[in-house]
Amino acid sequence: PWRQLFAANLDIMVRTLLLTVSFALMTRSGAQLGTLTLAANQLLLQAFMAPWRQLFAANLDIMVRTLLLTVSFALMTRSGAQ
Repeated sequence: PWRQLFAANLDIMVRTLLLTVSFALMTRSGAQLGTLTLAANQLLLQAFMAPWRQLFAANLDIMVRTLLLTVSFALMTRSGAQ
């Protein structure tokens, strides 16, 4: 049952992981520049990125689904050719 659950939601898990990594990298970059820059980055992230976050997530979801379908198709054609 767990394998089916992860297979059905793999694209969502990859999307969430990539979003989390991108926000962590932005936070890390701001923290290296000082507390004022970190605070400004967080305000900008909350004010300007919040409306775009869902659009970014949807586009990322489409790209991950396309990648998974391409890999799946390549594996199917490779196994069928042999």
